[in-house]
Amino acid sequence: MLEILETCNCETCTDRCYFFKNLNKAEYDRLHLDKKTYKYTKGEVIVKSGAENPFLLLLTEGYCKLVIESNFSNSFIIEVVKSAGLINMNFLANHFHAPMSVIALSDVRICAFEINGVIEALKTNSLFGFDMLQYTNINGKKRFERLASIALKQTRGKLADTILYLSETFDSMHIDSLFSRKDLAELSNLSTENTIRTLKQFEEEGIIRSDKRALDILDMDLLHRASNMG
Repeated sequence: MLEILETCNCETCTDRCYFFKNLNKAEYDRLHLDKKTYKYTKGEVIVKSGAENPFLLLLTEGYCKLVIESNFSNSFIIEVVKSAGLINMNFLANHFHAPMSVIALSDVRICAFEINGVIEALKTNSLFGFDMLQYTNINGKKRFERLASIALKQTRGKLADTILYLSETFDSMHIDSLFSRKDLAELSNLSTENTIRTLKQFEEEGIIRSDKRALDILDMDLLHRASNMG
């Protein structure tokens, strides 16, 4: 259930995005003035596809997924966002209407900044604007790489890339149990059946070890080989 939390101070917060470092005190105060802090529980919809959302959303705790939904009861998870990440940076050019849904993968905490304050800071602080552009470019590069994998590779290559992507997201060879087999399938644009069968193959080849929903990478070289073979 959505819970409204006491708003923290951006200037002293240790969970803020790195590109906030070049804001001055007046800009911090302006952002803080219209900011709200929320807590969502695992599975809750944070933003619904098509809904108006005139806020810049910063994830300060937990994980969430960005989901493109279709009319055919299947979905595609385009991105997993972790703490200190912007959830909806790419929504802002869409007249603030979300082109995809945002769903909590765990209990999460989010800071919502009224967009006019952010736009003011972008117009007046070139360092802040450059840092945000750099963040967006890095994020966009990762998204393009994932989309290229899904468009060009076969089942094994797609799933290998998804596991590598999650390993980078968690900065670990252990993939947390936050992700169901259906989530792995939707990250890879595969059916759940194909995902389960390919995970079993990876286990038999000694690439991973799976324990219920969590999995561990046992051989990173073999996983990269599966990715490169496509």
